[in-house]
Amino acid sequence: MSSIFPSGGIDVFANPTYSKVNGVDVVKAEHVNDLQDAVVATQETVAGAGVIIDFNSNNYIADNTSFKVVVEALDSAIFAVDNALTVHKSFSLPTDPTQHHSNVLEVTAIGNLGSINVQNALVEHQADIDNIMSGGNVEGVTLDDRYMLTGGTLVFNGQFTVTQDLIVNGDVTLGDALSDTVTVAGDLSVGGALDFTGDVLMDLTEKIAEEGQENYSYIAFESDRLEFASHSDFIFRLDADDPVDGQADNGVFVIRDGLGADVFTLEENGDLSIGGDFSFANATVSASLIVGPSNDLVININELDYNSNELHIQLDKNNTSAIGRFYITMDGDTGNSLASPDLLININENSELVTGTHILKSGIQETGYFGLQVYSPNATGVFFGAGVNFKHKMTNPPSSITLTIDENVNASNISITDVNEYGFFWEFDTPLIGTAKVRGSYSTIGN
Repeated sequence: MSSIFPSGGIDVFANPTYSKVNGVDVVKAEHVNDLQDAVVATQETVAGAGVIIDFNSNNYIADNTSFKVVVEALDSAIFAVDNALTVHKSFSLPTDPTQHHSNVLEVTAIGNLGSINVQNALVEHQADIDNIMSGGNVEGVTLDDRYMLTGGTLVFNGQFTVTQDLIVNGDVTLGDALSDTVTVAGDLSVGGALDFTGDVLMDLTEKIAEEGQENYSYIAFESDRLEFASHSDFIFRLDADDPVDGQADNGVFVIRDGLGADVFTLEENGDLSIGGDFSFANATVSASLIVGPSNDLVININELDYNSNELHIQLDKNNTSAIGRFYITMDGDTGNSLASPDLLININENSELVTGTHILKSGIQETGYFGLQVYSPNATGVFFGAGVNFKHKMTNPPSSITLTIDENVNASNISITDVNEYGFFWEFDTPLIGTAKVRGSYSTIGN
């Protein structure tokens, strides 16, 4: 038989499976051959076609090499590898076996980190993390005090970007230069004071609005305007920090023009000053309206006081009405009827004045014209004449007088003489003996 090792199992050379002898004392040759075959199979199994026996090198062991040589070669190779590992360990690892871990990696300490290797640095950081999680101090302050400064001022020098909601309970100062920017993608909720020393930039059409309202109040930033909108009251509180009456510092609301001059000022006590024109359709004043630096115009409920060197009323400035007029009436009269007893004064743009009885102020002296011409029987010729007094004193003496004759009886050579700013003299003669009569109207030329 042949050896069945190793593919068929393990050979058994003990009786009674095999009969090794001939019954007497001679070992049969076939059993010796089987044993030889088993030994060879064992050697080949152990040695194989070759083995790696040296560190970083390959050696081949032939099939017929004895098992002892193979074992010795393997032992020598293992010893060489062990020596190589020992040399590598002495060069790369600390001599203290307990230090064969992350401490072999050095750490360059920054800030307040005291460790110079990874293991101790991790321990130090873990202690700081434990303090942070428990709300304790790290390097003398809490995490909130270090990064949020809820008890003081938080200053961002540069870009500050928030991708979620930002809630601040203390004072916040964002930036200290025009180049600083603040980007908020979520809600910005500030419970304390929010101070901006740099620019606050908003995209066009964006709003600062009241949250959660259908008809909300907002401040809109448009390309051509800044719009304030409110669905209810719009209130400016002046000197609102005064705890008593809000007037200790006399706060003022001011609007200035492009050159920095005040055009509108409203003081907290209610005084209103307007530097430019003031136009309105309807205005209601509860007490009085004062115009001018020296109270030149005061409009009260029961009176109008105008204190000025000049009062100018311009009628029909653009010549758009039939006849512009200035009128004063009583009892709500419109002044359209010149016969109305409630009409006091009506002046139109044609310089016509309609009023009642003219009464000259006491102390003012009357001036006028007088004249008379009569016939003297002691001389020749019959001439008649009289003076005419103008209704008003003229600014300049008229250059001439035009007479319109309505009736002429026995009158000839009607003429005008002695014209001045108060009136003129007119005269005529009679061609026949009898009654003479002349009547009509006059008009002045020039003034």
